[in-house]
Amino acid sequence: MLHVSDDASHGYLVSRYEQDRTSSKPKMVARSDSVPAMVRTVKVVPFLACDNAGYVLGRPKIAKDPSKQPKEDAAAVAKRNAFDDLLADYADANDDADAHTFLRWRKAGSPGLEQSIQALDEFSSKRLDLDPIAIQVGDTAPLHSRAMAKRFWAEQMTAAKSGTGNTQVCLSCSQMKPTVDTLPQSLQGALIPATSTANIALLSTNFPAASRGARGVGLKSAPICVDCASGAVTGFNKLAGSQDHRWGYRGDPTATIWWTTDDDLGFGVLEQPEPAQVAGFVAAPERGRRPVGEIDAADRFYALTFSGNVARLVVRGWIDIPVEQAQENVAAWFDGIGGPDRERPYRSVSAIARSCGPYVPSDTNGGTAPEGARDQLLRCALTGSAPAPALLLAALRRAQAEVHYLKHDDARVVGTVRARQAARFALIRLTLNRSFLKENPLTQYLDEDRNDPAFLSGRLFAVRESLQRQALGGEVNATITDRYFERASSNPASVDHALSVLAQQHLNAVGRKVGKGARIRFERQLDELHARQPEGAPGHLAAKDQALWIAGYHQQRQANFDAWKVAKAAKEDQSASFNQPETAKED
Repeated sequence: MLHVSDDASHGYLVSRYEQDRTSSKPKMVARSDSVPAMVRTVKVVPFLACDNAGYVLGRPKIAKDPSKQPKEDAAAVAKRNAFDDLLADYADANDDADAHTFLRWRKAGSPGLEQSIQALDEFSSKRLDLDPIAIQVGDTAPLHSRAMAKRFWAEQMTAAKSGTGNTQVCLSCSQMKPTVDTLPQSLQGALIPATSTANIALLSTNFPAASRGARGVGLKSAPICVDCASGAVTGFNKLAGSQDHRWGYRGDPTATIWWTTDDDLGFGVLEQPEPAQVAGFVAAPERGRRPVGEIDAADRFYALTFSGNVARLVVRGWIDIPVEQAQENVAAWFDGIGGPDRERPYRSVSAIARSCGPYVPSDTNGGTAPEGARDQLLRCALTGSAPAPALLLAALRRAQAEVHYLKHDDARVVGTVRARQAARFALIRLTLNRSFLKENPLTQYLDEDRNDPAFLSGRLFAVRESLQRQALGGEVNATITDRYFERASSNPASVDHALSVLAQQHLNAVGRKVGKGARIRFERQLDELHARQPEGAPGHLAAKDQALWIAGYHQQRQANFDAWKVAKAAKEDQSASFNQPETAKED
């Protein structure tokens, strides 16, 4: 921001950078509320009251070849003069005294500017010639943000981009207005995945491959008025730079923005599923979504999934449904992905997608999602559809491949792998219930009456795992999970005998080390689960049954952990009560 004093005697620069909210890594970027950028060619084309250093400050680029520096100096003078001429036209047409003040400061030699540049920090100095610079005079609003400046700019864009000046019905607003030949602005390339340029074109029909046979070039076959053309790009840039209306980081292969025709109804909870926020969304309290019956039937929910291809935007997906339907679908999504961990029952769409891809311990996010996985899951959440079978298969493969990380020396790695297990359970439960178990859906918490052979086999493995932990504690080189999980989850019968022998050894150890009561409890659990499998452990499992096995294992393991916490808390309370001194009686 360039601040100019009311009397035009002094000017100075102030950095206005902020934390990038669309990146998974800490990064400072220019604020996203600057004046929208126009598609700039090699010609000198100034933007009104907000532009780069060449236009606003008359600052030339530094040529690598000293012999070419005079050319850069001349270009900077041309840019500065064009910028001043445009601003003078605006100031005269709208009687903007602050714009005239800036021009007086410029004619006075820009006092204070050089000292201000020297005082900038290293980061701001590097960005000075790259990012837009707004102008503020005194304590008033920046020049470019004023209503009269926006009107003047729109008139300039209409004149510059309307070509033949045809007046037609705008396909966006349905009003009879002058239409544009090309869009007057560009998308910000930094907000679009897989792009390599600063400015990205939203639309191109300049050649047959893009126009799909439409007549003419430019927007002649798709008439859009200047207000709608400008609003579309401005709206995209704002949504793509928003933390609340964007799903997907800049490093992801795609991103999704969403919006509604009415209030902000909190759909961002899909990527930030804290229990309180989910409960608020589902129950529709005052700060969450409105009750379904109070939503106008015409209210719409929109979601656009996109990526880039060099300097062009690529639309990957589009959703347009009633808001009421979207809310019901998202509420059903959370009901469908809820896990048995009562403290953290829900996982974000991105976390679920990443849990199906390769695990990378060095990655802060724990790995990357399979191509298209996050987009598919977002569509499932918003439309109520079932995940594709391929995603379930990917989840099963990762579940079997990652168990060896549970013995890792780094507790953070173990914690991440456990979180990925919980995210995969969310996908497994959702897929099973929407594709296979519609008559008898899998519940969020352990259903001890469920009798699917694969489910019971998964539970049995979790009990044996807990038994081994009680018997040996940390004194074990390879747990049954390390050695048998992969085979047990795909063909339980192939390892059942070996696991039964080990279980008997572990029962004896528990009886010696922990006590007879603990041994009896484990024996009862094992006997009950064995009795409910009269034909023995199932053989080779299909994908659906492998998913049921993992679901049974995951829920039983969480139930074991919950029971341990309850027992531990009771023991601590008993100990505290025993050691508490008696309260002195009152006289």
